Amino acid sequence: MIKKEMQVTVDNLVNYLLKSVSRGNFSARTFYAETYFLLTLYQLDKKKYEIEIKDLLKSYCEKDKKYFNFHWEFNNYALQQYYSLSNDEEAYNLLYPLKFKGTKCTNWTMLRGLCRILTKKKYPLGIFEITRKIVKYQDEFGFIRDEKRVNSLQYHCFSMALIAEAYQVTKKDFFKRSFLRAVDFISDFVLSNGTTNYIGRGQEQLFGYGPLLFSLVFAHNLTGDSKYEILARNVYSHLKSFVREDGSLPLVLRKEEQSYPMKIDVNDPNYLGWYNYNNYFDYTCFLAYYLNKAINLYEPDTNLLEDYEIKKRISNKNFYILKGKNYDAVIAAPGGYWTNDLPIPFICYNKVNLTPTYGGEQFGSVLYSPESIPLPHGTVYKRSHSVKQLLKLNLKRILKKPINNSLYFRDELKYKLLNNKLVGKSKIIKHIRDYEFKETEIIINDKIFFRRNIEFEEFQPLKLFFYNLTKINDKKFISEIEGQKLEVSFEQGKYYISDNNHYSPLGEVKMLGTELKNVKYNKGDILSIKYKLILFGKGD
Repeated sequence: MIKKEMQVTVDNLVNYLLKSVSRGNFSARTFYAETYFLLTLYQLDKKKYEIEIKDLLKSYCEKDKKYFNFHWEFNNYALQQYYSLSNDEEAYNLLYPLKFKGTKCTNWTMLRGLCRILTKKKYPLGIFEITRKIVKYQDEFGFIRDEKRVNSLQYHCFSMALIAEAYQVTKKDFFKRSFLRAVDFISDFVLSNGTTNYIGRGQEQLFGYGPLLFSLVFAHNLTGDSKYEILARNVYSHLKSFVREDGSLPLVLRKEEQSYPMKIDVNDPNYLGWYNYNNYFDYTCFLAYYLNKAINLYEPDTNLLEDYEIKKRISNKNFYILKGKNYDAVIAAPGGYWTNDLPIPFICYNKVNLTPTYGGEQFGSVLYSPESIPLPHGTVYKRSHSVKQLLKLNLKRILKKPINNSLYFRDELKYKLLNNKLVGKSKIIKHIRDYEFKETEIIINDKIFFRRNIEFEEFQPLKLFFYNLTKINDKKFISEIEGQKLEVSFEQGKYYISDNNHYSPLGEVKMLGTELKNVKYNKGDILSIKYKLILFGKGD
């Protein structure tokens, strides 16, 4: 059944894309849409789409190949796959001699390596490139980082799919083991409503969901384990819920995104979660290709179980995942890119995501900042600096850049997860956030230990962010989404909703918190704040 539904999704998306392209040219900027779309059309019906395929190939031929950001790796992959099916001499001439952009992050390097393997041009180097990235960036839990400080589930999914394809061609057991560890890792992050790509750069973008579905189907075929098919159904259901009437989908999976920009503006609140390098038609054509690839592999399990044994708790120094009877909750330790941070659990309750993700494009956008991450921060009157910090300050003075005394816990403290505790430490401050998971509520206890004397001009020891937030009284607030509610309740103190605009990659949010002025803490002082997140739905 899911195979037929996925085929309908692909057909409708392809029809939308056909209406959006004129003589091979899309109406907005593209890097590789043409080659992925012509490949998909050829796989679907080469005779029916013969003219469109020729137009797309011509459009690609006319692209400026001298452009510094030309996406050689992506286009080489699609052209090679197309040439292997069609023996089209024009595609061969566009493909060879192979050229690469050379971007060093994990997913680009693996794609480059796969191109070498598929074309058999420097085949051993291709194997080496993929192997080296696996050894360096896949951790003991199976997670594939895109760079040292980039904890992106989206790019994990793409790298995982590339490893699967490398195994298909080479049959190397090392690639097989790496792939299975990667797919088991991401399986734990699939929530009850199918949401998966909610941590790291590219949160909830289309780009990650195609490779994820392909990988789950590939894992099912490889192992015969029906849990992968169940997960694929859940993920597809999530993706399908965002399909519009015309067959298109938003680039970032949120209902408020109704179109695409002709020119990328990362400061436009209509396109939250977009990055400077995002192109709408690249991502939709890429999705169509990977969905079709998954469909072609899909072999329905005639003995499919209705469910499988789900791990209730998964914990390591970076992530804590709870799969409860009534809700799912995920915590991610702060550090690196802002999008890595989930210091307040990402909660899925009754198949509705109640809490936001954090971060967004931190280069060139004023919509996001470390102030929009739910961790304490303040401005100190005077502070000591490490040698590294002093060098940065002196550089700012030379460049005549503004200098401030802001202290962001997420930047200053080194955080890690110890089971259900988030612990951050610096020479000045220790911060412990303790989570207690109940049947329909989460109790959170924040404790800030001052290890040295410090004086703040202003200090926000607590900042929380929620959608559609309403004040009930000074200690009680309610957030509501799609009929599901989250109540924030404090034991003591007074809290307020900020009038300022704050943004999550998945929507506009309101800040709930408290602010202190001109406060001094001595060595040994402890500041504690305890609160509950209570979950309930319609009629509760």
